[in-house]
Amino acid sequence: MLHLDSAAAGRSSAATLAALEQLLAASPPAVVHLDQVTSHRPLVQPVAAAAALCHAAGVPLWVDAAQAMGHVDTACGADALKPPAASGSPARAASAFSA
Repeated sequence: MLHLDSAAAGRSSAATLAALEQLLAASPPAVVHLDQVTSHRPLVQPVAAAAALCHAAGVPLWVDAAQAMGHVDTACGADALKPPAASGSPARAASAFSA
């Protein structure tokens, strides 16, 4: 069964690292997903700091970098990074991660 949860965000809608840390400590999810740069407004999530928290908790981080590539550094320590070519299609997204 898939259970979705969300960590609190601040006024800017950026992920609140303290809330993520609490979530990871209280009830670690199977995976954490973040959009590195949102498409609806110019917001850059703190993915490198989130990756450090996730790794410390033993939880993989999946970063959607479709809007980030070419704009910000995507070398953030994520366990999986979705590139722009994988956007929009679940089949293409899955193939982007196949070895």
